[in-house]
Amino acid sequence: MSLHHTRAPALALTGFAAMALIAGTARAQNTSKELVPGSWSATIGIGAVVAPEYPGSDEASISPVPLIDLRYRVGMTGLDTVFLNTGDGLGVVVLRRGAFSTGVSVNYASGRDEDDGDRLRGLGAIDAAARGRLFVRADFGALGLGLDIDRAFGAQDGTFLTMKASYSAHLTPALSLTGHVGATLADGSGQRQWFGVTEAGAARSGLPAYRPDGGLQSGTLGVTAAYALTPHWRLTARVGVTQLLGDAADSPVVENETQPYGFLGVSYRF
Repeated sequence: MSLHHTRAPALALTGFAAMALIAGTARAQNTSKELVPGSWSATIGIGAVVAPEYPGSDEASISPVPLIDLRYRVGMTGLDTVFLNTGDGLGVVVLRRGAFSTGVSVNYASGRDEDDGDRLRGLGAIDAAARGRLFVRADFGALGLGLDIDRAFGAQDGTFLTMKASYSAHLTPALSLTGHVGATLADGSGQRQWFGVTEAGAARSGLPAYRPDGGLQSGTLGVTAAYALTPHWRLTARVGVTQLLGDAADSPVVENETQPYGFLGVSYRF
């Protein structure tokens, strides 16, 4: 995979690098249970993601990413926590019971340009859009589990279901490692928008027409290292790989089914 130009910041990178933005995303929202009602927490920082130019690309780009994690614990039934963070966007934890929490959020979903790769020329652009999310998270100490249902709106289409798990280990008081695994399923609309080629697109691009069905789209594996420089400053690094599967992997727009990514960032917790 070759390294390409630097792109504009994005809060969501079409699903592949989004999990790289915040360590422990499988249980990120449930950490709000540490806040007492009426209290808040804030973490801000900056980082960079190295990820494929588009899902299936053989070239990588570097994207600067703002790291944001703001939470206010309301503590009411139906409105437990209001949050804004890089991974989930703007939303609310609606219900919290023991290890489990559930809520909704809306986030930015980046698009795809024809000049992101040679195989995309003539296929038209996929514009950036909003993406709504319904999530369920569980925190069992070192083990975190998560289920996200994402629905694209506006210029994008499709519904995506992501299952993920993470396991954390503290190697020293300052250093922790977290392993992550995940799998994403997509409906036919989402598959066809990102991996399909219409008859008109085939005529313009020279690629064969391709109409993928819904199903398992990808699997992801990664590891995150977090090091506390001080009680407030933290350095976070992550490497991982997403493997395209099924009809997505067979798409003529895909140059490489294996999609590595990396992340490095520094953040300050108030």
